Amino acid sequence: MLFIAFGVITRLYKQLTLVVDDPEKVYPTANVIWSRFVSSFLSTFDLLMYAPVFKAYVYEGLQQFYDDGVQYVELRSLLQPVLCYFILLT
Repeated sequence: MLFIAFGVITRLYKQLTLVVDDPEKVYPTANVIWSRFVSSFLSTFDLLMYAPVFKAYVYEGLQQFYDDGVQYVELRSLLQPVLCYFILLT
């Protein structure tokens, strides 16, 4: 089980970072690195739209605002209908 979890973590790390051994070879132009940068956000969209992850993400963000003494936060987000339903039920 730990091996599977490590594989998932490794894959997520590769998807969410631009770190490579030879960046000049892998990202020869600004357009190539920009495409890779944008794709890293697209790859996390489904993960963030998974209800338990989204709930933890929002909670952690709000906790950090609270810890920093922020007194007003206005959140704007488009929520998937299933996500809204799940969050309201829990």
